[in-house]
Amino acid sequence: MVQRAHRQRTYGGHPGMYGEGPSEPAVHVAAVFKASGAREGFSVMATDGFPRTGRRTCRRYGAGGDEE
Repeated sequence: MVQRAHRQRTYGGHPGMYGEGPSEPAVHVAAVFKASGAREGFSVMATDGFPRTGRRTCRRYGAGGDEE
């Protein structure tokens, strides 16, 4: 509840902070999932462990992830 209120204040005060639409990587991943027939996706969080865990998740779901 507190986090949601914080996000609402932050985005409300800075509506252009994250752009007007999805990022190019998000559009690409959505296309990969759609082309593979995937019906569910996964959330990507910005964490220090993403390079390792992100590649593993991408490989598991057939989205590549072999790039360093």
